[in-house]
Amino acid sequence: MLTFNSLILFDSPTTQGTSKENVTFDYESRMLEGWYDGEIILNSIVNNVTTIKGKQHPKMILCNKLNESICNVTEDSMRFTVTVFNSHHDINNVFVRVPINHPSVKVLDNTGNAVQNQVVETFNTSQLKDNMKYEVIFEIKYKGIGFITYFIVINNNKKTKKVVKKDNNNNGTLENDNFKITFDDKGNIKNITNKALNVTFPFNLMYSYYIGCGEDQFQPSGAYIFSPINTTTVPFDMPINTTTIIGQLVNETRQQISPWVSHSIKLYKDAPYIEIQWTVGPIPKESSDPIGKELIIRYSTTLQNKGQFITDSNGRQSMTRKTNYAPDYDYKNTDPIAANYYPITNKVSINDDKYLFSVLVDRAQGVGGIKDGELEIMLHRRAFHDDYLGVGEPLDELGSDGRGLVVTGTHRIYIGDKNELITKIRDDSVQFYKEPILMFSDISNMTIDEYRNNFLTNYSFLEPSLPKGINILSIEALNPTSTEWLIRLEQIYEGNEMGVKSEPIKIDFEKVFPSLKIERIIETDIQGISEKTDYTKWDMIKNNKVYIRKGRKNLKRENNEITIFPMQIRTFKIYFKN
Repeated sequence: MLTFNSLILFDSPTTQGTSKENVTFDYESRMLEGWYDGEIILNSIVNNVTTIKGKQHPKMILCNKLNESICNVTEDSMRFTVTVFNSHHDINNVFVRVPINHPSVKVLDNTGNAVQNQVVETFNTSQLKDNMKYEVIFEIKYKGIGFITYFIVINNNKKTKKVVKKDNNNNGTLENDNFKITFDDKGNIKNITNKALNVTFPFNLMYSYYIGCGEDQFQPSGAYIFSPINTTTVPFDMPINTTTIIGQLVNETRQQISPWVSHSIKLYKDAPYIEIQWTVGPIPKESSDPIGKELIIRYSTTLQNKGQFITDSNGRQSMTRKTNYAPDYDYKNTDPIAANYYPITNKVSINDDKYLFSVLVDRAQGVGGIKDGELEIMLHRRAFHDDYLGVGEPLDELGSDGRGLVVTGTHRIYIGDKNELITKIRDDSVQFYKEPILMFSDISNMTIDEYRNNFLTNYSFLEPSLPKGINILSIEALNPTSTEWLIRLEQIYEGNEMGVKSEPIKIDFEKVFPSLKIERIIETDIQGISEKTDYTKWDMIKNNKVYIRKGRKNLKRENNEITIFPMQIRTFKIYFKN
């Protein structure tokens, strides 16, 4: 049986950047060691699970520069596998992009059938170095908690289907079946049309930066503090260089905003979102009296959100924020920008009575709701003075080539009917967080049929999907015979989110594990240590009075069926018969 375990380096200085640079280097070294150790473990698991006839599986590589379009296996091999590991429980379709050096390729699925693909040139900006010349894009289809293998064959003697590419610095559009994006004559987004609603939303996306306070100001901006010198940002006034690519699977508009800011706006086939892949850096440093810069992306709509925006709390519960307001103390507007910034690890939204605009992020970032209808998200920072709050050095990281750090990431934006999008975004945010892991193997010394005859190419631990709204937080075998498992389940919906109510969800474990015979199920605390024998009670003091807060009386089960309430996490030990 396949077991998925993970090791995460999660520490305040690690995630927030509030450590000395030498300490950061040590973190990076340890993480890289863990990366290679994880590669060894995954190879061992794959060899045990996939081998049919006892043959050693070709070595699998995790390409740690895949987001830079760099991978040693795909660079040199003429025939290789792409094995896609899915840690999400649900059946899913995802588009992947694999860097290659030749425009003519054939992509085959795990059964050996050809898969539609699209080859595009990589977005070769001066920001990233050594990236490969092309990317092949194709759609993968997989089941819950498992893996599937695809095959890519390079053909040097054959030309691929031509990709339509056009340079346009004038009015243009980008569209798929769900959205139409209209640009003005300067290359800026003018509006977005939601085709299903037949509604056009005025919209703007802009990059700019705050100038950070320096050494001679009251509080310098640095590792611990965001301290802009003004409430306004500095825009980029150079012409936007725009290239549009039209293809079978994705249409995208690539724009160079400045020498150190670029992005690609992508509309994948049938996707219910617009994807923004941004690349920022290296932030320039003046030779004398350098100026600290804190770069943001600002999304502007005409939604009347009345100063309110909604962030996630550790990727789970929604938190309503209000501009220039604090619920716990008498707010004084002495810091109108930084005081209106909040952390997000998952998503941020604004809405009016009817429509919703939301951004999913792929990492922890800071977001500000400074003006009505707008959201601004901090993407990158570089400060040249210590902020005197403990680090003892400026936030001036030079990167691998000495120019400064280059950061690339992804936002997914949704805009449309509020009631329709609430649960959709919740579902998509889990899938976005649990993006599949890609591993590559060179199989130039064997045919695809030989590989398929010797190794399993498709495996799923969960054949059926769980009910919508249920997420498997973790699943772990507790003994060598895999007869005892620890599983944590959560309902990702809130009881009442923006007026959209969610109900308790029932799960039948016999349907989740149809091929296994369940002997017994025990509910435990979240650590999986102590058995839960009663629902939770605790004393709560409010206004000098003591209240007994009742927990949910939902530990009782009928057979192997349980109920999970909105935002609830439940942990179980499941014992299977041999």
